[in-house]
Amino acid sequence: MNKLTSISVAALSAAVLTSCGSTPDVPYFDYRGTVYLDGGMGCSVEYAAGNASGMPYDLIDFPGNRNFENHFENQVLLMTVAFGLDNGQVPDVAFYDDWQGPNAIAMNRTLNGNYSRGTILFGGELLWREAIDVGGNDLNTVRIATILAHEFAHLAQFSRGYYVDVPTQELMADMMAGWAIGLLFSDEFVTDDRRRQRLLSEAARTMFDIGDYAFNSPNHHGTPQQREAAFELGLSMYYEGDVGRVNTAFRIARNAAPDIRRGALNRDIWDYL
Repeated sequence: MNKLTSISVAALSAAVLTSCGSTPDVPYFDYRGTVYLDGGMGCSVEYAAGNASGMPYDLIDFPGNRNFENHFENQVLLMTVAFGLDNGQVPDVAFYDDWQGPNAIAMNRTLNGNYSRGTILFGGELLWREAIDVGGNDLNTVRIATILAHEFAHLAQFSRGYYVDVPTQELMADMMAGWAIGLLFSDEFVTDDRRRQRLLSEAARTMFDIGDYAFNSPNHHGTPQQREAAFELGLSMYYEGDVGRVNTAFRIARNAAPDIRRGALNRDIWDYL
């Protein structure tokens, strides 16, 4: 059964084949200069130790070869379609020297201050940390796709004016990321069941790995167990709940995240449908 109620297989397949500048539009990745990340600028995928407010970060070219860049670009296109963004909402995507620690950041504006769409900054160190070498020239980039999905979820929060305490905000984004990964790695696109299960398990492990125990920090994002539980509940939202619309996924994740924040790690998706 095809569960993509609002996102057709044809649209997602077309996104994979679309080159830069076609529909949907994707911004060019080459941004040069320096960006200052202040405390209220956006949401990062990982807990950031210390205070990076006002720190300068150099924007860099894509830190890989053209084949890897094309693959990353296709993942951005897929996320754009999955999250229901039109051309005027497609975020800028830039890469920066994440010298204080591997990270990715979503902002509610462009780098030149335009609030009509957001920006995703992806750290060069993070990119290569999450690119798993599986032999030859192949890279298993499901972990990168998972982080991209998390950042796109933050953009969905920004566009809907959803701002709460940091752990709840992050866990909601984790859950929406699980939904998006479930959709994009469904049996319509990954036909080998065993391979698909390996990819989904690796994606869930990504969320576990970026959890933290900095309970007393304002930047605490959620424990490894909470983040993995949120992501897996998002997977269930797609695979068990047949949720295909981003607005429905947003509503369910918004309702479930506070429970996960309070430690309810074994909730059933049917509690929220």
